[in-house]
Amino acid sequence: MNDDPQPCNNWGNGAAIRKSPLELLAGQALRFSHPTLSILNTPSAHSSGHAQTEPFAPAMQFATWNVNSLNIRLPQVLDWLAANPVDVLALQELKMADDKFPHEAFLEAGWQAVWHGQKTYNGVALISREPARDVVKNNPLFADDHARLIAGTFGEGAHSTRVIGGYFPNGQAPDSDKFVYKMAWLQALREWVQGEMAQHQRFLIMGDYNITFDARDTYDPASLEGTIHCTEAEREHLRALIDLGLHDSLRVFNDAPK
Repeated sequence: MNDDPQPCNNWGNGAAIRKSPLELLAGQALRFSHPTLSILNTPSAHSSGHAQTEPFAPAMQFATWNVNSLNIRLPQVLDWLAANPVDVLALQELKMADDKFPHEAFLEAGWQAVWHGQKTYNGVALISREPARDVVKNNPLFADDHARLIAGTFGEGAHSTRVIGGYFPNGQAPDSDKFVYKMAWLQALREWVQGEMAQHQRFLIMGDYNITFDARDTYDPASLEGTIHCTEAEREHLRALIDLGLHDSLRVFNDAPK
């Protein structure tokens, strides 16, 4: 694994952002191997649908990074945050139990953190400048022993943003039990996200999706078509998630061929 951010197509790491007609995405959204960065800037709006005349809130920056063991990569994460002070960083594959999470190290560096750990496998966290509110660990609509999801709300008032950080199941192979689990997990995720979006005008889900949107997200479309991460069944679930009213941050800003 490369510890430095490098542009690449990387098996579905990314961010999906809610964007109503009155919302504006500012800046660039870049897909990196580690991390992925998205910028969200939305004006406040009255319930009537007319934009307020007050100035827009400052742009919020979000990033997502599959660290593949936070115990090993904590120094790199802290260094990256020092150089890139985003509002929220979502981490995946912590690979540590809750009591091993380096909370003090983040606090000493000026960061807040909420996490959902699991020994050896999985594990997710949200690292932020301000404390998260209304934190939820895993999908309340889906019984799961794996630490794959964490949600929190950031910002105040009309500018508050609901954020879900996720480590989607791998699925192993299309003919495996793990693939069946992945399909059920994705269906339940969509139902949960739909409910969250009904409650939060500003919404973002980001993380390691373990799904490619289409052939542009693979290095060898012909040989990979139909294999895990590239099946039509997985892509249907991802499209259904996006169709709730979300936009893939990469496609918003950079829809050019690889």
